[in-house]
Amino acid sequence: MTAAALLLFTALKFVNPLDGSQAIGVQWLEVTTDAQNVDRVEFTVDGVLAGVARKAPWRVTYDFGTSLATHKISAKAWMNGYKTSEEASVTTAAMTAADTMNVDLVEVPMSIRAPQVVKPQDLVVKENGVTQEVRAVHPERGAAHFYFVVDRSLSMGDGKLTAALQAIDNELHLLRPTDTAAVVLFNHTVARPHSIARTNQPGSRCDSSWLITCAVCAFSSKATWKRSSGMASPRP
Repeated sequence: MTAAALLLFTALKFVNPLDGSQAIGVQWLEVTTDAQNVDRVEFTVDGVLAGVARKAPWRVTYDFGTSLATHKISAKAWMNGYKTSEEASVTTAAMTAADTMNVDLVEVPMSIRAPQVVKPQDLVVKENGVTQEVRAVHPERGAAHFYFVVDRSLSMGDGKLTAALQAIDNELHLLRPTDTAAVVLFNHTVARPHSIARTNQPGSRCDSSWLITCAVCAFSSKATWKRSSGMASPRP
C-alpha cells in the first residue's frame, strides 16, 4: 500500500458542520475517520479548544451563540499512543439577514407522566411530518413552592395537630433542594404562611425548629380564646 493510499484510507472528515455551511446556536462538532487506534480527537473553534472526544462517535457539542460571523473549526486526531496525528478544518460562512438555516440540536420542553424512566427510544418527535432523532432526555423541572394547609381549631387537640405537623416534617425530604415550602394554619381565620427552613440537601430533613414554632403558635392562639355566652371569641 502506497503512502497516498494510506493517507486516503485514514482521511479525517467533518460530518458537522460542513465547509461553507452556517453555524449558530448549539451544534455538534463531529468528524469521522477510518483510522485505527485513535486515542482522542481535539476540536478547536477559531484557535481555541472547544472540546475533546475520547471515543467514537468523535463529536462534542459547542454553542456558537447568536453571532453571525464566520468561524474556522479544526479537528486533530491523535493515534497510535499519541505518536501520530491527523488534522482537518472547515470554515463556516457568515449569515445574512436573508439567510435561513437548520439548527442541529434543539431542546424541546415537555411534560410526561410515566411509571418508569423515559428513554430517547420511547419518544417520537416529528417536524413537518419528518421524524427527528431524539438524542437525550433530561428529566427536570423548575423550582416550586408548596403550601401545607393545616387546621388548628379545637378539634385538632389530643395530639392531632402535632401529628399533622409531624407528617409534613416526615415528607419534606421528597421536595427538591431548590423547592420552598410554608405552612398555613387556620381555624375561623387564616394565618399568614409560616416558611419552613430547609437544609437544601437532597434526601435531608428540614430544620425542625419550624415544627416547634408552628406548634407553639397554634396552641398559643388557642390559649388566647375565651368562652363568652357559650361561644368562642378571640381576645383583643
